[in-house]
Amino acid sequence: MVKILIVEDEHIIALDLQARLKRQGYDVVGAVPSGEKALERAAVARPDLVLMDITLEGNMDGVQAGKRLREGFHIPVIYLTAHVDEATMQRAKITHPFGYLVKPYEEKTLHRTIQMALYTHQMEQKLQESQERLQASEERYRSLVLATTSIVWTRNPEGAFVTPQPAWQFYTGQAWEEHRDFGWKNALHPEDREKVVALWGKARDEQVAYEWQARLWHDASQQYHYVIARGVPIRGRDGMIREWVGLTVDIHEKWLIKEASREAEQKLADLNRDLEEKVKVRTDELRKKDLELAQAQRLEAIGRLAGGVAHDFNNLMTGIRGISQDLQASFSADDPRRADTDAIIQASNRAFAVTRQLLAFGRRQVINPRAVDPNAIVLEVNKLLRRLIGEDIKINLGLGEVGPIKVDPIQLEQIILNLTVNARDAMPQGGTITLRTAEGDLQDGEIDTDTGQNHLSARPGRYVMLEVADTGSGMDSETMSHIFEPFFTTKEKDKGTGLGLATVYGIVKQSGGHIRISSQPHQGTSLKVYFPRVYEPLEPPHPENPSAAVGGGETILVVEDEDIVRRVVVKKLRQKGYNVLEARNGHAALEVCSHTKELDLIVTDIIMPEMNGREVIDQARQRHPHVAVIYMSGYPEDIITHRGILEPGIHFVEKSSLADQLPGKIREILAKRLAQPTGV
Repeated sequence: MVKILIVEDEHIIALDLQARLKRQGYDVVGAVPSGEKALERAAVARPDLVLMDITLEGNMDGVQAGKRLREGFHIPVIYLTAHVDEATMQRAKITHPFGYLVKPYEEKTLHRTIQMALYTHQMEQKLQESQERLQASEERYRSLVLATTSIVWTRNPEGAFVTPQPAWQFYTGQAWEEHRDFGWKNALHPEDREKVVALWGKARDEQVAYEWQARLWHDASQQYHYVIARGVPIRGRDGMIREWVGLTVDIHEKWLIKEASREAEQKLADLNRDLEEKVKVRTDELRKKDLELAQAQRLEAIGRLAGGVAHDFNNLMTGIRGISQDLQASFSADDPRRADTDAIIQASNRAFAVTRQLLAFGRRQVINPRAVDPNAIVLEVNKLLRRLIGEDIKINLGLGEVGPIKVDPIQLEQIILNLTVNARDAMPQGGTITLRTAEGDLQDGEIDTDTGQNHLSARPGRYVMLEVADTGSGMDSETMSHIFEPFFTTKEKDKGTGLGLATVYGIVKQSGGHIRISSQPHQGTSLKVYFPRVYEPLEPPHPENPSAAVGGGETILVVEDEDIVRRVVVKKLRQKGYNVLEARNGHAALEVCSHTKELDLIVTDIIMPEMNGREVIDQARQRHPHVAVIYMSGYPEDIITHRGILEPGIHFVEKSSLADQLPGKIREILAKRLAQPTGV
């Protein structure tokens, strides 16, 4: 039953209208006098039709109420009016009413108007639903086209679009005017057009199916997508091609996955190759480190052995040479026995030279480093080299601007001499030796060596480089791995001791330097020595101690565990006019000190059983706090030195130089005591 709401402010008219409607079979859901009441009742009763008087009491007339019902509830409205002005009628038309009833009206007119309004409203609803379904269908189609990866298309026998292709338009964004005929080619990537046109032309001429893969513009993403297209000819009964039907499929996602997979595989391959290379490099580095460490440990062990041998050997040779010198002094100038003593002294001197080289290699020498100008020392040694190497060898000097280095100048001279002599021996037919100096900053890894001798201790910093290069026979890597080992030599028998480069190695390492060697067979050798650059003023050379200095009756205690060495030293000092006491070990020395009132100086060996020389002096000074001290040794270890450098205030004489240096050293120290009677 149709539900009708009456909106009429005239109560009698409302009752009459309600009665008429009920007689016609309608359900009257209410009769209200104002627009506000109409809206309230409509919200509750939801009528199918509203009969609305245009002129109503209150703030809302019928036109306004009808508009609100139409917009808010989509309810058809029939306006009731007896007389209304033109302006109100125009307002009423804007609300799209479904009819007008002019008072008074007949029941037949009322029924016909209501039925027409209901029918019109029903048709409007169906039309609206159809439009909505059409719009939804179009949206679904558009979404399907946009979402699908396929485009279905048809072309004429020549390959032209002769009818609009909605799927093509949705995918590429080309309007019909743009893709008609052969305009579809413009949606292809410029680099792919020629290829696709050629494939299409071949298929058209041969009248066979075709397939191509290219990049096609994708309007939704605003970029080119990879697609694959397949087309087949459709023939008529006469066998002639009527049209082409094709399918273009978007394979961009698959292409991206494939491309990403290919790139990932390539990156993985590159990563594996890089990793393998790094592993190989690291393995080689570790292997090299192992070899360097083993070589360094081997040289360290050889150095310790050399130091121990040198200590015992120096003790023996000190006694032999001392006794030989005493014997020689007792012979007249024409005594034939002097030749024998001369031979013994010369042999002992050569033996001392060998032990000094062993100590230098083992970094066990006592050195006296000071800030020196390396160029000045090179120039000084060069005077001697000119006479030493022979006329068939040319010496080139390339001295750069370099700062001071801190080394024992005598040892630096020995380095230059040893390297130059080795270079000379590598050129028996003559050649060129180059002595070069330079200064620069070296970073990690720049100081290296083919033999691995110095790499473990090399540190970055400012260095002064001394290079000795020759044009001689050179050497292979196997030879270079042994050249710094003592007694290793490539020379003929009796042509060398094999200690020259070992001595250089020890001196350089003890001085805080590094060595880099490069050589190849028949291409010469370059040996570079790096010393840390120092920023200290140059120091003048220390004055030598004359061996002929004599004493003035001062009391000296000689402490030495080797009887033959002690005998030589005691005799030499007594000959110089000193009052000499002696002790064969530390305990005996302390016993002498405890019974001696005046003691001017103690000469003591360093390495002794039970108590070393340093310990003897520490206890002796408890009774004689101002006694002067001279240490003597063939191998001092680190008891009085730090890395071979004497501690401040320490006086030392090598046993190999006792006869030449000890008397002068004693005289120098005692003279200072006279000037400073309270000094140590």
